[in-house]
Amino acid sequence: MMGTPAMTNDLSVRFDGFSVSGVGRTILANVWREACRPIEIQESLHKIGGILAKLVPIGQLFIRRIDQQRSYVETVAVGISVPDYLLPDSRTECDGDQLKELLAWCRKGQLLQQGNSRFGRSLFATIVPSGVTADVVAGSLGDPANPSGVLVLVAQPGTNFDDSHVSLIESLLEPFSAALENDQ
Repeated sequence: MMGTPAMTNDLSVRFDGFSVSGVGRTILANVWREACRPIEIQESLHKIGGILAKLVPIGQLFIRRIDQQRSYVETVAVGISVPDYLLPDSRTECDGDQLKELLAWCRKGQLLQQGNSRFGRSLFATIVPSGVTADVVAGSLGDPANPSGVLVLVAQPGTNFDDSHVSLIESLLEPFSAALENDQ
């Protein structure tokens, strides 16, 4: 289980002996390598989840594809799932307002974090499958003008994502976007 920050300054944060700034480049390179391999997204996400679990207290990691034509968001891959968590719902149907709100959020390119967002609960209900109660960070995937999906990370039970985790997650949206595009 991840600890609290052992040392904080403007350049790095250490968790259980890992420096986010020092390891960040290596992690990013490893994530890109896995994202660009011609394998199914489920396998890719499983491997990437293992890499990220060394730095971020992830209880669940999943990718949800946005289908604008059929008005739904569908879970296409699950990378990590601690035994306490149920697997996410496969599909969330969206009404017109939910889809508009989701696409507006995607166009802004902002991360969504539970309890730290200007967006409402209805957006969380669209992005995050029912039953998820832990801290959540989500980011849109693909081109902001035509988003293809959403990356959702759920914290381990009893933990939260801090600013260093959120920064690392934000830097990983592009390789996760590539992994989703490679899966189509």
